[in-house]
Parts: sequence; C-alpha cells; structure tokens
Amino acid sequence: SFGDLFFNTSKDFIGAGGVFYGLKEHSFINDDMWRGNDGKWRPIKDPGNKSTGTLKDAYNKTTNYNKIGKGFFIAGNILSGIGIADALTKGDHYSILKNSLDIGIGFVGFYGGIPGTIVSGIYLIMDMSGSFNPPSLNNHRSRIEYMPADNTFYALPQIYTPKYNTFTPYPYQFYPKQ
Repeated sequence: SFGDLFFNTSKDFIGAGGVFYGLKEHSFINDDMWRGNDGKWRPIKDPGNKSTGTLKDAYNKTTNYNKIGKGFFIAGNILSGIGIADALTKGDHYSILKNSLDIGIGFVGFYGGIPGTIVSGIYLIMDMSGSFNPPSLNNHRSRIEYMPADNTFYALPQIYTPKYNTFTPYPYQFYPKQ
C-alpha cells in the first residue's frame, strides 16, 4: 500500500541522510588530526590561524554535523520502533527482526566513527537493493495451478510482496522447478 511504501522510502532517506552527515562530521576532525579551511590536515596540537582556519572552527563544524546526524538517528529509530510495534500487532516476526536490525545498525553508524558509518552505508545499499527481503517471495513455485485459456474468470493467486508489505495478485505465470 502507499503507506507502507512511504514508510519504507522515508526510512531509506533517513538512513542516507545519517550516512551523509556521518561522513561530513568525520571530514573535519579524525583521530589526532583536523582539517583547516585550506583543506590541509594538521595535528590537534596546532591551533591554526586566520588563513588556515582554527581548530575551534573545525570543532564547531563537527558539532553541527553531529547534531544533524543525531536528528536522523533519532528519526530512524522512531520509525523503526513504530515498525516493530506494527509488526507485533500483526505477528510479523520478519519485520520485528528487520526493524530491530535497523536500530542496531543505526547505533553502529552513529557511535562507530568512520568504520561504523561505512558499515551502515553498506547496510543501507544492501537494504535498498532488496538483499534483506524475506525468502517467502519464492513460495509460489510450490503451489501453481495451470488453467487453460478460456472465457471463464480466473483470479490470479495472491503472492506476498514485502516491498509493499501486502499480498497482491502477481501478473506473471510461474512454472515450478523441474
């Protein structure tokens, strides 16, 4: 349905925003180095000057990106929490597990520094490509009935499509594996 599609797309955009701002946050201060306005990395001991920018400016930029990233982190956890609550009412164990994993990866991305941001970015790409779709997509192969073409009404079998989190008639004829 439209609500499920909007919900999943919103989570994808929130995840992408979190990854983007996580990378931006670590692009000014990393380990014992900071990047000045001229793009050069300097040790934390060097406070900088007017032409290179100051260490305080780098900390301010990092703090601002961290606050924006925290907003994406909180919004993503709220949506995943709503998804868990909805899945509990439906008894959908897969969605409970998937939304819990989303929250866990969000923690890894937000608190894990650059490696955590990279892990959450890879997870986001895999999630958007359908790598975590449930295996129930393939259950149609075991229950296909062949109907010869005639003028009678035939309703297509209902197939679960997790992308839209609903059962929909599938417009293609599938044949069982031989």
